[in-house]
Amino acid sequence: SMNAQLAAHGGRGRKHIEQLAGHPWRLARLAARADWVSGHLPLRDMQAQLGAVTDRPLEIYAFVRDPIAQVASHYNWWYVVWHRGPLSWWRQAAPFRALSRRIRAADPTDPDQVIAILRDNAPLFLNMQADYLLGARTAMDPAAIRAALTRLAFVGLNDDLPALCAAMGLPAPEQTPRRNVSPYYFDKRVFWEGPVRDFLEDAHAGDIALFQAVQRMRGKDRAAPADRPKPRR
Repeated sequence: SMNAQLAAHGGRGRKHIEQLAGHPWRLARLAARADWVSGHLPLRDMQAQLGAVTDRPLEIYAFVRDPIAQVASHYNWWYVVWHRGPLSWWRQAAPFRALSRRIRAADPTDPDQVIAILRDNAPLFLNMQADYLLGARTAMDPAAIRAALTRLAFVGLNDDLPALCAAMGLPAPEQTPRRNVSPYYFDKRVFWEGPVRDFLEDAHAGDIALFQAVQRMRGKDRAAPADRPKPRR
């Protein structure tokens, strides 16, 4: 993963900077000595919070994931937090434990149940990547997306790790299996087929437009994403 490359070759830094959000004195200490930080924060928040505590110039590098795969993975996460045991479970806030219970009680083969959960929790599941990078949860004009992304030092897709390492002056990553891959507790193809896919094509259009724009920028608009499951036979 990128965090592993940064930890091994990028000097001093910290991952999951979102854990320091809202703690300016801790961010100031980190910003004074770190060579890099990473995390899941909206771009506007990361720039605002770091910009408030340091005058050092910031370069932003980002990955964009296949939008359907991202939703499927996030949906699966609420199974994962349960299966990892009590420590993982009780670390979650009460609303998230309630969401996990609802997801695990639902029939993942029933598109209507899956769609209802996604719709009822739209801010958590839908168009998050567009919101984080573009500040908008609706589909934007491709030219506007491209203009916004050109302000970043690098933006790529999941399989662009070697290119990102090169852009950051890091050595090429070794071909080692990722250690943070969770098993799926349902057949994720439900997200790529039939009613759920139709729902996402509309309700998740912001992330889809962003992903397609990055595909074109990387010259991969004709390639199928690596994490897309094989269709049923």
